[in-house]
Amino acid sequence: MRNALLIILGIAAFIAVLTYLTLGGKRVRVEVCMSHSGRQACKVASGRDQTAATRTAIDNACADIAFGVTENGQCTRSTPISVRVL
Repeated sequence: MRNALLIILGIAAFIAVLTYLTLGGKRVRVEVCMSHSGRQACKVASGRDQTAATRTAIDNACADIAFGVTENGQCTRSTPISVRVL
């Protein structure tokens, strides 16, 4: 009985920590618009700070408009058309 209680408490603590790390803390949301080879895409992403959110949004936008590893690398290294903090 005691082992079962310890296991349940351990699982509850794990879920609480996981929830806090996933949902807790201040998050920043940004919208980034990228252009590559005549194509454009805008994506919204969130992150723990503006730099992380912007990087994720750039990667996501470039995934839609760049084809292949070389184009994707060129796109992600280019300057965004716009970056807007939401």
